Amino acid sequence: MKTYIDALKRINEKEEEYVSEEKITELAEELLSKNELICGSNYGFQDGVYFTVGRLFTEPSYNKSKAFKGKDVKKLYIFVESIQEKIKINVYKRIDCEIVFIGKKANNSFSICIDKRINCLMKDIDLYSHKDDDDSSKPDIKESSGLQAEGRLYVAKVYDLIEMYNCVGDKLFDKNVRCKISKDVTGVGEAILNTLKTEPEQFWLLNNGITMIAENVDMYKRNSITISCSDDDYFSVINGAQTISTCADFFFSDGYSEKEQNEAKENAYVVLRLVSIKGQDKRKIKLMESKISVALNRQKPIDAEDLAYSTNFVSNINSIAVDDAYKELKFKIAKKGEEFLSEKCYALGQLGKLIYAGKLQKPGSAKNAYIGTLLKTKGEDLRSVEVFKPIKMDDTDTYLKEYGAVNLINCIHDLWLKNKDDFIQSYEVESIKSFLEGSNYYFVALMMWALFGQRDFGGSSSTLEITTERILKYMNELSAVDEHLVLKNFADVILETSKKKKTHLEYNDLKKDDFYNLIDECVANDFKNVIVNFFEKDEEAVSDISANMSKTLLDFGKKLDDEYQSLIAGKQDNEGPERK
Repeated sequence: MKTYIDALKRINEKEEEYVSEEKITELAEELLSKNELICGSNYGFQDGVYFTVGRLFTEPSYNKSKAFKGKDVKKLYIFVESIQEKIKINVYKRIDCEIVFIGKKANNSFSICIDKRINCLMKDIDLYSHKDDDDSSKPDIKESSGLQAEGRLYVAKVYDLIEMYNCVGDKLFDKNVRCKISKDVTGVGEAILNTLKTEPEQFWLLNNGITMIAENVDMYKRNSITISCSDDDYFSVINGAQTISTCADFFFSDGYSEKEQNEAKENAYVVLRLVSIKGQDKRKIKLMESKISVALNRQKPIDAEDLAYSTNFVSNINSIAVDDAYKELKFKIAKKGEEFLSEKCYALGQLGKLIYAGKLQKPGSAKNAYIGTLLKTKGEDLRSVEVFKPIKMDDTDTYLKEYGAVNLINCIHDLWLKNKDDFIQSYEVESIKSFLEGSNYYFVALMMWALFGQRDFGGSSSTLEITTERILKYMNELSAVDEHLVLKNFADVILETSKKKKTHLEYNDLKKDDFYNLIDECVANDFKNVIVNFFEKDEEAVSDISANMSKTLLDFGKKLDDEYQSLIAGKQDNEGPERK
């Protein structure tokens, strides 16, 4: 029961609306008693979010078609209590599904077999932190952090660690910089499985090892250690999540013989490092644990996004609390391996590109930005302060000013993604189709310029003199015809600019900001006027505008299309595009 409640509380942290503990308890009780899809909205979660249990999908009589019939399932959470359940589950690929591995029971401690106590070492060190000083000419001053680090090294039985994982679930990786590796491009997983199958006795030699943070470790027994895992104790694997999850697949799947599994259970050992950080300041302990996790994960191939997630920027953005009046502007940054519950949860690289295009008005830079470069870190912060403006914890004013338009920018981007395929097919010239296909960030930039002009894109400033929240509301209420007209007007701006500047449309130009800066002010202002009309306060006027302008706009677009084709036909092959 408790593990279900804990998992639901963690899911609730991603929700827009607050779900009471009483409702969470009721939902947990229903999950325990029923093998069916349970509608989360009945308990305060978002519409379209459903919950169920893994045992439902492993029943031979289970009918998936019947279970999902008549239900608008936008997100499905499946709670599993064992590795076996997790491996066997198979749902429709069309369903946005997340398996929540909660473990099969809540143990207070776990015993792990070790090979010879002589292989252990212990080291106490005093940890220091550098005192911040605005005067860079002064030397760094080291002051005691008040923390003590205690470390031990063992050669531990792999299967005992997997049993621990089977009981605890994904909570075992809470303090890891990532929940899991989404794609094993280096072949590490395959190598781990092969070693367990053919040479389990060499596993400790061929594997990088596992590092755990653990507060209480009992070493009284000669050939084992006991890790305390009560509610008051912290424990987590901070390096080695891939090793544990891959080994779990080996021991609990049907792909290997019982003999192979038993041999690995007895003979496979791994280097286990246990680290404990002690002190009175819980915040400093948390920061140090994060620092250790990042440092250890740098030693193997991981993405810049993995490391960037542990920066102060991400922590501060996710901790910001805003008033109810601005709740539509709140968003979170998602850790790699976490599923997105809503459109208001972004990968860090995605967030950077949206800011580049929408706020900084640099669509070419957004298109060309390499995630690894964009998310480089400097100490505990992101290096690219132009994109990721530094923000302090609970600094709501800076949040609204610098990031208040993020959800709107993403909404504009989603409008493009939703309509682009059908829209682009209306053009016949391949160069036009190719250019428009990749012009998503140009569309975002021009739309934000039309809505906000040259002002700061904050929580309440816009060309329309209405709040960003209201614009978001109007965006969501646009009809299919309105959405098509918005994209058509954008395409008209691109074609008219190409015609006036006598330049070809080349896909590589989308990776530069030059073409965006060539857009004629008069053409851009015409686009702005059309967009502003869509978002006027009088909704009846919006409908009238849509109806009256439809044919004119479509005809105008066709005319520009024809003129562009004539322009290309009239140019000689040896002439390049003229740029100003």
